[in-house]
Amino acid sequence: GKPRVNLEGRPVLADGRGPFGNPTSDSARTSVGRQTRELLLVIFAPADYPEASMRSHLDLAAEWHRRFLPCEAGFRTDTWIVA
Repeated sequence: GKPRVNLEGRPVLADGRGPFGNPTSDSARTSVGRQTRELLLVIFAPADYPEASMRSHLDLAAEWHRRFLPCEAGFRTDTWIVA
């Protein structure tokens, strides 16, 4: 498996089973594979990053998901900017 990652002082994504991602690493448990049915993409950015630039990155990421991760049941994109 993947080596342990020091999470101290970093923003961390976690669920009921524990941490699964931060700005520099993500877990094998939540990696994308053939069985993936849902996907959460998080873009970490400094608080003063321009909102227009962030929206542009989100639009591009959504387009890549539609293009490279086709889903037989359809595709839904929700985007949020959390400061």
